[in-house]
Formats: sequence, C-alpha cells, structure tokens
Amino acid sequence: LSFPLEDAYTYRFLSAKTEELLVYFFKRAESNLEFLKDISAPEMEQLQKVVHVIKSHPDENFTDFRLARETGINAYTLKKKFKLYTGYTTHQFILKNRMEIAHSLLRDSDLPIKDIAQQLGYKNLSNFSETFKKFFGFSPSFIRKA
Repeated sequence: LSFPLEDAYTYRFLSAKTEELLVYFFKRAESNLEFLKDISAPEMEQLQKVVHVIKSHPDENFTDFRLARETGINAYTLKKKFKLYTGYTTHQFILKNRMEIAHSLLRDSDLPIKDIAQQLGYKNLSNFSETFKKFFGFSPSFIRKA
C-alpha cells in the first residue's frame, strides 16, 4: 500500500488507536475473568442450570426465588453471582433472551407478530412491541418490512 504523506500520518494514528483499543479489550477481558474466580465449581453448575431453564422457557415470568427453587441454588447466591457469571441480572438476561428469540423469529419465520409475542410470554401485543422497540431501537414490524 502506498500512502501520501497526510495519509501516512492518518494510517499511523489509526494503527496506534487500534492497538490502544486491543490493549483495552484484553485488559477488560482479563479483569472479567478475575470475577469468575469468585464462583465455585458447584455454583457454576447451578448457574448453568439457571441459564438453561431461562433459555428453555422464554414464555415464563421467572422470579429469582422461583429460579432458585427450581434449580437448587440459594436465592442469595443466585442474585449475587448470576450477574458475575453472565454480565446481566436475571431480569435483564430473561429480557435479552426473549428479545433475541423474537428477533430471530421475526426475521426467519412467517409467524404473526402477535403469535411470537404470546410464545414469549407477552399477553399484550403493545407491551411486546414497546419492549422490542426499546431493546432494539426499531419496531418488530420493521424487520418484516426489511
């Protein structure tokens, strides 16, 4: 590649910034792994069960106490360690899971939006649409038009 003088400075600047970003992300990833040391192996297994239950039942409105009871994890441990394990609270994780499924179904199926909302535990289509728009920044019908 050949760069005029001005482009050479731009190239050096962008290369330095790219390197700086990589260092930042590696340090951040390393510090995130430090948090996992606070989770024991049995707790890790229980947290994996919680994730599995949430992903297997996207239509359910789980509370922390119900998840704890159904997976055998202590409710306090669940609240404290789930966010360390996933980066999300249980409520945020449930919402994220539902919205990812909704997006996928809207994109890849011909199911009516109302049916998708019901499959994901929403009794009211407008609540689903509002939540979807808040999560993604566009309405469910936008995907269908694309």
